[in-house]
Amino acid sequence: MGISIGVSRSTEDQPAAVTRGAGNPNPHRFRIVSSERIGAFHLARIRYPDCTSHEGMKLLVLNRDPHAMAVIDPHFTEDGYVVARFAPTDEGMRHAKAFLGAIA
Repeated sequence: MGISIGVSRSTEDQPAAVTRGAGNPNPHRFRIVSSERIGAFHLARIRYPDCTSHEGMKLLVLNRDPHAMAVIDPHFTEDGYVVARFAPTDEGMRHAKAFLGAIA
């Protein structure tokens, strides 16, 4: 903890507003690159054009059909449709399939 010069104590105690900055995925703007159903789950590669990490690619395990969804937030949210996330690589795909093999 340090000192704050020119900031009142009441302002300092206020929680910062949570915003999504540039480079974060917009859950309304995405393209499903591929998806497959494995047991009760769906393994989907999804590209978010607004996202800068991994060239916008995400590898998600979902408990819903991504083709039936208008909004897909790749983060873990209270909605709970994202079961797991993996690196969007060949190795990540192998890990995701091993995970699904264990739970499906």
